[in-house]
Amino acid sequence: MARMHTTSLEKSLALLREIVADGGNTPFNEVASRIDLPASTAYRLVSQLVEAGFASRYGPNIIGPGLAATLLYGRNDIAALMARLARPLLKKLSSETGLTSHLGVFENGMVTYKVRMPGRPPRAADFTREGMQLEAYCSAVGKVLLAGLNDQALNEYLSEGAFVPLTSQTIVDPVALRTEILSIRKSNVAIDDREVAEDMICLAVPVTGPDGETVAALSVSMPYSAKAPPTPMAFHKPLQRCALALSNLLRSNKRLPEPDGV
Repeated sequence: MARMHTTSLEKSLALLREIVADGGNTPFNEVASRIDLPASTAYRLVSQLVEAGFASRYGPNIIGPGLAATLLYGRNDIAALMARLARPLLKKLSSETGLTSHLGVFENGMVTYKVRMPGRPPRAADFTREGMQLEAYCSAVGKVLLAGLNDQALNEYLSEGAFVPLTSQTIVDPVALRTEILSIRKSNVAIDDREVAEDMICLAVPVTGPDGETVAALSVSMPYSAKAPPTPMAFHKPLQRCALALSNLLRSNKRLPEPDGV
């Protein structure tokens, strides 16, 4: 009996190594065939890996490293994993809302926009670019990420001051900023009301990892018009659904279907 368990473990580890090495670039049946695994065995084992967070579904018949494997191996960029999983979700969000959408992560005290999906005129905001960085204190994505820090890390960030106003709306007082961030911790939603650019409003929510920790933030941006001010919270539900879908993918709690004929 012990030998059977060992054999199953060896097969699972061999499959995991192959998935990590491939990086989600090859159809799964081809990945499994490289180590001579029967289709039924391969799908059973990968379902267990997906459930445990070591593998993740990137697309139809495409399996790549999950968050747990990324952390374990340390050779895959976690942000790149999230960007790959988020891209189709944000594309759908922008299509549904007409708004420009983003995935942002916290890097060296700054927000890095890993994914940007353009919206449609007249709702599309054109300020951001994929790969650009912004200060965290003035952006909705940044405030969500700051709210996800522990108290010590947040205190260190706020003590680094001075915060430079980008517009007349930018909150630069550390006490006021702390109050807003603590409020965002409770509500799980942040608004940048023309704090980065005078003509743009953003709404952001957290993306959570397997333990409920904030690992990224999603946002939608919209142009501001004094004649017809936008109502960002009107887009909270679709944005929240998108964030929940990405969080669920990172938790890898979806079991793969068995292949036809097995």
